[in-house]
Amino acid sequence: MASEPLQTCGNPIVDRRYADVWSDFYLLDTNDPIEGMDEITAWEIWADRTNPVQLVIYRPNGNSWSVVGKSDVETPESVGKNEFSLSAPIKVQEGDCIGMYHPKRGTVSFDLLRMS
Repeated sequence: MASEPLQTCGNPIVDRRYADVWSDFYLLDTNDPIEGMDEITAWEIWADRTNPVQLVIYRPNGNSWSVVGKSDVETPESVGKNEFSLSAPIKVQEGDCIGMYHPKRGTVSFDLLRMS
């Protein structure tokens, strides 16, 4: 069975209001799981800082999460949109989620939403 090509996954790459002040932390975004099966060969972020960041792909495993793959730790060239190629593709399947590791202060911008 051939897999459908994975064009994009995750949140839109746009300038957002905040960047984390925490350092040495992992983030898991469960809001927009990957649809379909494919390989990730590159990834993009909107960087608010030029601190290092790493892509981490997680897979649900019962009541916990397994790490499917990680990119190399990358340092954005500038504030704004940055794209990184993976040294080796990460095979993903439907339901996997995108995450990040921030060894220094948070790099990727985000918005806060009120939950009612």
